[in-house]
Amino acid sequence: MLARFRWFPLSLLVTFGLLALLAVACTQPSSPIRARLTLTGEPAIGKPVVFTLDITSSEPITDVTSVITLPAGVEALSEATQWTIPRVDVGQHYSFSTTAQVVEDGYHVIYGGAYKESYYQGQLTARHGGGDSFHIIVEGDDTWVSKSPPENTWRSTGSIGASPERPELVDTELKLSGPLAAEGLIEVTYTVTPRIDLTNVEVGLDGFLGGLSAASPQISTSGETTMTLLVVPEALEFSRSTRWVGVMQQGQTYTFRITLDVTDNGSNELYAWVNERDPTDGHTVVGKVDKLDLQYYRPRWAR
Repeated sequence: MLARFRWFPLSLLVTFGLLALLAVACTQPSSPIRARLTLTGEPAIGKPVVFTLDITSSEPITDVTSVITLPAGVEALSEATQWTIPRVDVGQHYSFSTTAQVVEDGYHVIYGGAYKESYYQGQLTARHGGGDSFHIIVEGDDTWVSKSPPENTWRSTGSIGASPERPELVDTELKLSGPLAAEGLIEVTYTVTPRIDLTNVEVGLDGFLGGLSAASPQISTSGETTMTLLVVPEALEFSRSTRWVGVMQQGQTYTFRITLDVTDNGSNELYAWVNERDPTDGHTVVGKVDKLDLQYYRPRWAR
């Protein structure tokens, strides 16, 4: 049987050829550098441990930089955390160590890796490298160590109800009453003091599901309460948050409160916002968004 051939216009063939060349050009080559980070000791509070970084390469490569990066809450006890390897040969291992200790409870990520940078006319053109890390949760003498991050169980159920628009017309402060903890509720306060009268304003705070939940919304003012509290029903979990609507007077301070209950490991961002809308078409006239980065991890919850 004779094979059938389909003829394509020359323009299509040229286009396909260019696309193929672009695909090859845009594909980043894999790095020949490999890094492995090991740990000796128990990373409890105040106990020295040794992190060792082992570097290899599948091809010869020169001027390789190796680093062990320690986050806040973990301090180095030995001076060196960065090294330069003039040449990495195939089949050879290059090892570097750093002694450190954990000085703060919490979740810490220790990274170790190596990279090679290439320059042309003083501009960085390529960076190839490899890395490895340890994920550590410390609570006194209780520790959890893994090569993979712990599960994040905190799910935000709210959506930001404002976009920045003349934020200088509203003074705000978003803060916690204390550090997050597994025992006892933590209060979130959001104070709002407008510099102009707001007649169609909404104030909102995110809601959460999973290992972090928000409850007990309250409002107080420096004068007469002029706002209505709206709590979206729990059935609408995808958008559940706490919101207030009403009127705000220039120079008067309004304080909004919710409580947070931590029952599992996680991290997320808590948003609060003020949004004054034009009643004729709903567009934002004055808008401001504030954010808190929240995180809480315990070793026993990660096991």
